[in-house]
Formats: sequence, structure tokens, C-alpha cells
Amino acid sequence: MRTTSLPANVHDIAELGAVLRAQRQRLQITQATAAGLSGVSTRLWSECETGKRAHVGLETVIRMLNTVGIDLAVTARYTAQAA
Repeated sequence: MRTTSLPANVHDIAELGAVLRAQRQRLQITQATAAGLSGVSTRLWSECETGKRAHVGLETVIRMLNTVGIDLAVTARYTAQAA
């Protein structure tokens, strides 16, 4: 099995797609299997992995990430200065 570390932060759809692909491959499942488990089409899964599908609902993205065992975390980049 190939081991690939996932990036700590994802900043765009292409990076998210790379994470999906790396984790799916780590699990040794096909796009069709991952898509079926997520309840999305194989075409949608493929387009997300390649960064060609920029507009996917958050609920769908979370479902896809959950399918391959990835949790979504939100981190603030900036903090407001006290007035």
C-alpha cells in the first residue's frame, strides 16, 4: 500500500481533490466504489478529484470526505484585534 501524508490545510478545490484522491487510493478503493458509498455519481467524484468541479455543496463534500475517513475542520486564519 502506498503511503502519502495529507496536507494540514486545504486552500482550494484542487487541493481538496488531491486529498480525496490520495485517501481513496490509500484505502485501495475505486472512484466508483467511493462515489457509490457517498451517494454521488462517479463523474462527480472524478471531477472533484481533478479539481474540475468547483461548485459542490458543503453537505456533499462532507459526505465524500466521511466516506474516505477524513474529518473536516475549520480554522480561523486571522483573529480580530481587541478594540
